[in-house]
Amino acid sequence: MLTTFGQTVRLLRIERGLLLKNMADALKLSSAQLSAIEVGRSPLSKEIGEKTVEYFRATLDADGLEKLQGVVAYTLELSDGGNRTQCRAASYGLSLESRSPAELVAAFAGQLQGRQNRECK
Repeated sequence: MLTTFGQTVRLLRIERGLLLKNMADALKLSSAQLSAIEVGRSPLSKEIGEKTVEYFRATLDADGLEKLQGVVAYTLELSDGGNRTQCRAASYGLSLESRSPAELVAAFAGQLQGRQNRECK
């Protein structure tokens, strides 16, 4: 199950057509490490949280950046030595997290469909 941090980051990547591998490379992590953080198998460190904010900084408006910083701060605040952290991000006004797993899949499928359409032309 995705953590709030994982849902937020995955949705941001999907909406921008970015791959987990590309983000992991930019953060100097393996894809497996980033995935483990997203699903709560590994804790989010302050360093990775800060690098994540920097990774998305150029693609977010001020409100989106503030929300991402809130998710990172809240996840770090709730981190309990690597146990899965399930955040209630509503206190940060995060519409990103309100998406169901089905909506995340639909967003991802839409990105794939868009890529197929571009490749076929």
